[in-house]
Amino acid sequence: MTTKVEVISSIKQTLHDWALGDIYKALFLNPATRMTPDTKLDGNAALRGAFILSCSLLDAMSCYYFNAESERERFRQFCVDEGYMLGYNADGKSNDLYYSLRCGMLHNYQPSNVRRHTDTAYALTHDHPEQHLSVSDKTICINLQNFVADVHTALDKFFQALDDNKTVTGNAFEWAKRNGWFGFTEIEMVASTSDLSPISSPTPVSGALFTMPASGIVYYREP
Repeated sequence: MTTKVEVISSIKQTLHDWALGDIYKALFLNPATRMTPDTKLDGNAALRGAFILSCSLLDAMSCYYFNAESERERFRQFCVDEGYMLGYNADGKSNDLYYSLRCGMLHNYQPSNVRRHTDTAYALTHDHPEQHLSVSDKTICINLQNFVADVHTALDKFFQALDDNKTVTGNAFEWAKRNGWFGFTEIEMVASTSDLSPISSPTPVSGALFTMPASGIVYYREP
């Protein structure tokens, strides 16, 4: 896959089918469905896992959007200034979503509440859409179904920007060129001195005993 159109198409497909798809699969939902605030969840669903995956997808979108590493200011710009995830920060606390939820969940498996960066707490729940974004004693309630639905909508909006906004398209393409993107490559099992060692490569290597498709990173090659 080498052309700009093909790369953008692959980015869209894998962000939807893999990144968003993993969120739905963590909740025991068909990835082809669409979350609503009233969607009923399986009692065995990975609830916190879905929060973590959702934050990770927002991070990934911001990287493609700005062609830059994820960090506080760009995450805020993507979610707030560009309007992809509005309403999650407390009044006057423009980075709560990043510090309290994103960083807390990705690094500590729980919101990082009342720390030096923010005095806003997040309470996570599910099956309570009526409580979503309600505030009580500096605590913002986030209902999982609403959050996933908003992340899904953000992905739709991002895909539209990839189609309509030349700057965003160019940024995403440049980010993918430098960092690769998810895709299917080949795993070649080749003989080493003592065992069979997996080597990831987009093309078969000399001496390969057999090949098999595997999920991995596809790197850009000039057409």
